[in-house]
Amino acid sequence: MIDHKNGFIWEMIVLSVLSDELKKYLNIDNWNYTEHRDGKLLVAQPIKCEHGTYEGFFDIRHPQRIDFYFKVPITIPEEKKEAISQFLHLANYGLSAVTFELHWERGEVRSRTSLIWVEESAPSEDTIKHHLIRNYLCLDEYFQGIAAIVYAGASPQEALEKSERK
Repeated sequence: MIDHKNGFIWEMIVLSVLSDELKKYLNIDNWNYTEHRDGKLLVAQPIKCEHGTYEGFFDIRHPQRIDFYFKVPITIPEEKKEAISQFLHLANYGLSAVTFELHWERGEVRSRTSLIWVEESAPSEDTIKHHLIRNYLCLDEYFQGIAAIVYAGASPQEALEKSERK
């Protein structure tokens, strides 16, 4: 029996299972991707949604976790970073599964979901698909607000209202 709390072997087995299952799902769903960092980072082809096209990347270097990221296709100008930061803070407050992040120096905005897996069996294709789709659809919904701030000078609150209008 493997000690789940202290077992380096257990972490490597889980990491391998998560990596294998993610790659299996991506191949079945016809995602093109390249492997980086010894296969621990997968960079996917951009995905086109209703409001934008987003580059996806999947970080699988942590035991028991896959981080799914999608990146906004524009760099935030210096003079818009404060408003974007406020907008993302407002957006994050109401979200339960997706988080928005701003890399201040690079002006990069991305969305993140994490699949945390503590079971002995692999996550199902549906579980992986759910985390992946939830991420980029949420980013696409809020991209309207990001674009409104950057291109139209909207306030963070106006941008939030534009993004959450159904």
